[in-house]
Amino acid sequence: MQQNQNLELFVWGKGYNNESFDPFCLSVITYLTFLNVPFVLNNENNPQLSPTGTFPFLRDGSTIICGTLNIFNYLKKKGHDLDHHLSSKQAAESLAYSTLIEENLHLALLYNWFLETDNYLKNTRPWFSRNYPFVLRYQMPSRLQKNATVRLSGMRFVDVSGKKTPEVYVEAKNIYENFTKKLGNNEYIFGSKPSSLDAILYSHLAIHSYPSLATPTLFSILTFNFPNLINYVEKIKTIYFENNWKENLVTYSPITKNFFLRLLENPKLTITETFFSNKYTNTNDQKNVAEMELVKAARLENFKRLAFVLGSLGFFVGYVLRNDCFSAPIEEEENDDEYDDYYEEEC
Repeated sequence: MQQNQNLELFVWGKGYNNESFDPFCLSVITYLTFLNVPFVLNNENNPQLSPTGTFPFLRDGSTIICGTLNIFNYLKKKGHDLDHHLSSKQAAESLAYSTLIEENLHLALLYNWFLETDNYLKNTRPWFSRNYPFVLRYQMPSRLQKNATVRLSGMRFVDVSGKKTPEVYVEAKNIYENFTKKLGNNEYIFGSKPSSLDAILYSHLAIHSYPSLATPTLFSILTFNFPNLINYVEKIKTIYFENNWKENLVTYSPITKNFFLRLLENPKLTITETFFSNKYTNTNDQKNVAEMELVKAARLENFKRLAFVLGSLGFFVGYVLRNDCFSAPIEEEENDDEYDDYYEEEC
């Protein structure tokens, strides 16, 4: 297959034992991987680099496409069609099932991450705090929790075997059951070949089946009730993501990655490249314009980081100097007369 080195995919970073912690981003990674299409992968946790403030987005030369389904449609037009073998009926089913996963099943994950108190306090908030850029790590977890709360505001609790259960878990179990019947003993949903629906289903199930949460409700539902879906996930992960997966994938480190580490290693070169480099100067070239916009965004973020650090350092130094914190206390001179009197008495 002819390599297209112009394809650059920007996704949320790795997490929960997957190449991205976000199922929508992982869906695009999986789609390209199923097709064995070489691409440049940018694992990012800085939403300011995205035109829409979130991921995924795909850059093909000067063209930028945002959103999972929009990227799928664009790739199909470019000849990378994972659904070419589907009938019209199967294509319609694929679209309906994909919508069901992304609009309904995903709500169960939001509840499990952000509204399960133990998960949020012990897993979700600490993980996002560790992986977001410095300033955002203090803002984003609570903001994401608030967004999830608003989205799930109409959710009810239903009685299941005498226990009050969030209805999103009940619906998730029903959706799992539909897919376990649809899959049956097949390798993939529509037979022996993967489709875009498999890319989406695998990506959501791969994150749902992450076991190391304080309250792993979705993992428990899948493991104890739908073993063929667990096997489906493990098989795809083994075939496509563990057996020499990176031979056809180039990992690209953007300008914002490891900024402070590079600053410590080579301050002059890092500052020059980050704030003063004029690598892209031909503004008449659309590709260079698109590239320059991303570089500008990266430079602005790095400038904010550096300004914050320098400002904090200046405040600390000013506080120390103002309060004379490093001054050694002056010891009072001992009264020599007392020693003289004592010496005279002894004599």
